[in-house]
Amino acid sequence: TALTNQLRQQLPPSVRFLNVDEVRHADVVKSFNLSQLPAFILVRQGVELGHREGIRTWTDVAFLAELV
Repeated sequence: TALTNQLRQQLPPSVRFLNVDEVRHADVVKSFNLSQLPAFILVRQGVELGHREGIRTWTDVAFLAELV
């Protein structure tokens, strides 16, 4: 998506993006207790640093760039 591309430009190349399909990876969605999609979750070495659900605009996700 456009938001994903914009976020990729703001984050270092070491940050990987994984697309998780809610049907095929229902256990992952459940493990993060997500109630709204799309969602962005920032994880470092298995520890969640932050997440945001129901992403619609850049301001919804811009804070993730500050966490890295």
